[in-house]
Amino acid sequence: MKDCTVNVTGGGAGGVQVAGGGTLEGENLTVTSKSKAAIRSDRGGGTMILSGGTYTSTGTNGCPAIYSTADITVSNAVCVSEASRAVIIEGKNSVTLENCTLSGNDQSTKANSVKANVLLYQSASGDASVGTSIFTMRGGSMTCQSGSMFYVTNTDSVISVEDASLTLSNDGTLLICSAGRWGKDGRNGGNCTLNAASQTLEGTILVDSISSLDLHFTASTYTGAINPDQEGGQVALTMDQDSRWILTGDSFISSFEGDLSCIEAGSYHLYVNGEMTL
Repeated sequence: MKDCTVNVTGGGAGGVQVAGGGTLEGENLTVTSKSKAAIRSDRGGGTMILSGGTYTSTGTNGCPAIYSTADITVSNAVCVSEASRAVIIEGKNSVTLENCTLSGNDQSTKANSVKANVLLYQSASGDASVGTSIFTMRGGSMTCQSGSMFYVTNTDSVISVEDASLTLSNDGTLLICSAGRWGKDGRNGGNCTLNAASQTLEGTILVDSISSLDLHFTASTYTGAINPDQEGGQVALTMDQDSRWILTGDSFISSFEGDLSCIEAGSYHLYVNGEMTL
């Protein structure tokens, strides 16, 4: 598809969509969807490669700009969700963004729902195979108007951000890895690897007792606190010499690899495996 306009006003349809292994390539599309995601896939997944254009979702609850049960790549595009998450990835699938502008405004109202701009999860509905959810963002910008920037639950995941501008909501949370309303209680935590390269990050990171997080900072700066309430799962941090961590609260992690001189603690303390390190 090239230089086309798609306007979906009803039903359960996405704007542009693949399923059952289909492939769709689009260039300079203008897509608006009221019921489901403007960029969407369904059971059986497939491949979507989109460049340029504007993709807008206007509905609430499950109407993100991008919903992935496939491998979706979007470049040089504007993706907006007016009243839902910006991106949802389910199960063993991926979203790759190159120099895109995104925004989300999660207005979820379901019980036990955690508001977030990017959700990586497994619903166990059968729409997506169990596996690692992958979110990659290089360049561009993403604005979160409600809740945490990232939320990982009931799945393994890899989040990679490089030289992107991230604007948090007033909530001030960067990442939550925790149990939620999907999966079996006690086994539905979120396991995440977060890779940051030439990246500025800020905000609180929260990891609950049945979740885990591996952080890798390369030439990046993080301003925030990790598990400031001392209640959480395994958090491993690796930093290179060109990275900085500026604490905004007491932080509790499981392991640290790097040079402690790269951490600016100020009046706060860093605890590694239960022992105060800074």
